[in-house]
Amino acid sequence: MHGEEIPFGYGFWSLVVVNAAIFVLFALSFLAPVRRREWRSFGVFTAFVVALFTEMYGFPLTIYVLTAILGSRYPALNPFSHASGHLWITLLGGGPWMSAVIHLVSNGLMLAGLLLMGVGWYRIHRARGELVTDGVYAWVRHPQYAGLFLITIGMLVQWPTIITVLTWPALMLVYYRLARREEREAEARFGDAYARWKASVPMFVPRIGFGRGAAPSAVERLDPEALTFAVLRGLAMIGGLAALSIVPLRPEHEIHLGPLLGAFITYKAALFVLLFARPQRARPIFLATLVADLGIVFVLVWFTGGGESHFYLLFSVLVALNAYQFGPGIGVLAAILSADLMAVANILVAPGVPWAHIGARAALFGLLGLALGHIASRERRARAEAEGFNAELRAALARLEEAKDRAVRAERLAAAGRVSARMAHEVRSPIGAIGLNVEMLEEIVRGCPGPMMGDAGDLLRGIRAEVRRLAGLTDEYLTFSRLPRAQPQEDSINEMLDELVAFVKPEADQRGVVLVRDPDPLIPLFSFDRDLLRRAVLNLVKNGIEATPQGGWVLVATRLDGERAEVGVEDTGRGIDVRDAPHLFEPFFTTKPRGTGLGLAIARQIAEEHGGTLRWENAPGGGARFTLRLPLVVNGLADAMAAARPPQQRSGVGRDEAEDSGGCGRGDSPGARPR
Repeated sequence: MHGEEIPFGYGFWSLVVVNAAIFVLFALSFLAPVRRREWRSFGVFTAFVVALFTEMYGFPLTIYVLTAILGSRYPALNPFSHASGHLWITLLGGGPWMSAVIHLVSNGLMLAGLLLMGVGWYRIHRARGELVTDGVYAWVRHPQYAGLFLITIGMLVQWPTIITVLTWPALMLVYYRLARREEREAEARFGDAYARWKASVPMFVPRIGFGRGAAPSAVERLDPEALTFAVLRGLAMIGGLAALSIVPLRPEHEIHLGPLLGAFITYKAALFVLLFARPQRARPIFLATLVADLGIVFVLVWFTGGGESHFYLLFSVLVALNAYQFGPGIGVLAAILSADLMAVANILVAPGVPWAHIGARAALFGLLGLALGHIASRERRARAEAEGFNAELRAALARLEEAKDRAVRAERLAAAGRVSARMAHEVRSPIGAIGLNVEMLEEIVRGCPGPMMGDAGDLLRGIRAEVRRLAGLTDEYLTFSRLPRAQPQEDSINEMLDELVAFVKPEADQRGVVLVRDPDPLIPLFSFDRDLLRRAVLNLVKNGIEATPQGGWVLVATRLDGERAEVGVEDTGRGIDVRDAPHLFEPFFTTKPRGTGLGLAIARQIAEEHGGTLRWENAPGGGARFTLRLPLVVNGLADAMAAARPPQQRSGVGRDEAEDSGGCGRGDSPGARPR
């Protein structure tokens, strides 16, 4: 279909329909559009594919337009020849060798895109709704869109058209927005686990290098100045090669143009692969390839008249770029090499120009390299000093902001503690009196039989339940305002959790929730405050029970992780709304009609009291997972952290008073598990 033996290679509309249908069905099966935004992206891709195959086999609109504009300069542009659709070959004047390179590059890009999409979707379907962070997803977050990028680029390389070139940026923008939308949804579903993976894996550009693991992408690891320098050097050379299309060449040199272009493309591709693979060795790579760039410029000068060629200006560009990048030494060295190559080209092409002209050009190269190199060195020194000052200022500002945040948070907690304590004390006494009066009334009702007394008994039991709930709330306020200092003692965390699960099991059974225990027997005895830690885990477990529908389960697990012990509480509820996540541990934050919203705030305080952390994430498949991480050896850290708290929170309550707080898990559920 691509040779000149076919007199008219267009008008095959059946091929247009078949090829377009294949690619459209392929995209439909992979993208599976459901929402309007997804259908819109699918529509743009369909327009791209239809435009491509329409011009490839139907009507060559682009060739007609270019023939009218460039027909006099490029006689090979023929709207009746199917081979003219390969614009890169036609415009560059390449023969079979160039055609093979174009087909190899374009088909390679499309094949790579198909493989990337296939491998990515295979791992997604195999995971069955869980977060995938290995395989191709350890290299790139969106292999399906990266694959579509490669496929469409391959199409543009093989058969560029006006419509596809105009449509392609819109298509990439739509895919980018879809990827961002999917990331927001995944972050809401998987929580911190997705956020950590997102921070360590690039979005579209895979890592290029040796070794694996959470590392920046190749582009991120490469110094921006080095990348800019590589691009500028590449553009300079591309400009020179492109200028060959408007410069007459000697007949003996035209046959070498195709191999020269192919070698240049291969060389530049290898250069960027080396830079991305070894960004720490960018300087020696650039210095080694400087000789290759000078050699290419020498060939261009030789092909276009030797000393009379205007392409000698490319020597000046290379000298200037390298002098600015590496300083005056490399600039002068590049100038000397450029002058030598210029002299050789003048000798090869007779009659040449007077040697005085060559000398003047050499002097220009030298002055350019020396001056720009000196300016660049001074600029780098000034920039280094400024960056040093800026780094010091940023560090000081960060310390100031951190101290300010700590002070504001401490003041807020102290104020909340004062309000909580005052309110709890004001309410506690009336609640106690009401409780005593209810007990007396119950005794009276029991001593007075009668039909009305039965109803009175029900009312009194309801009042007693509310009194107990209010007593639990006041105890929780007091606990928050005066959290007792940790008194760590060597103990078994698995034994403590076994007792806690047995204690909470009747409540779980009443709600139809199954409590599952998964202990790690390898966790040794270590020091922790049994009462405080029991309170923290009790809050988490009760939250999980309240959030789990009937028939679900709550898992209480332990795991040894190096020098830390982990306590995990996972449920099968609806998870945590990502919009409420920033306020999850804020005191008094709640979205339920009842509760204080203090449970998670207290749990985090207790975790920090032990030198540990409390984190959350939405579990795959639904529900939430809270993880309490504790150091196996405290070494007085709890005392130091307690001493750092505001005085209002160090006043302390008696151990008996703290233990009386039986409703620790009730108040935090609304704030921790927004519905």
